[in-house]
Amino acid sequence: MSRIFDRIADKRELPPTIKSDNGSEFCSGKMLQWSAKTGVELHFIAPGKPNQNAVVESFNGRLRDELLNEHSFPTIFHAGAATEAWRSDYSDRRPHTTLNGMTLREFLAKHHPANSLSRVGRIIGATSPSR
Repeated sequence: MSRIFDRIADKRELPPTIKSDNGSEFCSGKMLQWSAKTGVELHFIAPGKPNQNAVVESFNGRLRDELLNEHSFPTIFHAGAATEAWRSDYSDRRPHTTLNGMTLREFLAKHHPANSLSRVGRIIGATSPSR
């Protein structure tokens, strides 16, 4: 997980805090070392309290309902292509009520112009088949 965040840091400024559940990917020794090295605080929600991280839970629900439950993936390449198509729609075309009706791309261009990338998915950590 820390390697993924290092790749994101190459493209944009890291947040001051990362909020997550107590999953092993965020509680590992390497992740704790990465946090100490970068100064990014890790904030863990209480066990069994997903409502403490409602934004992520909402995103996970959308991803599950709109992509994972709707498709079967015969190959890793099909999974990557379907995921990229969903990510592109979610980030580039879909207005978000929490962003005052802007797409994620529009929001980032307006509020974080130095961090705007040609591929918003790299900002939100999505993967694509080419990676």
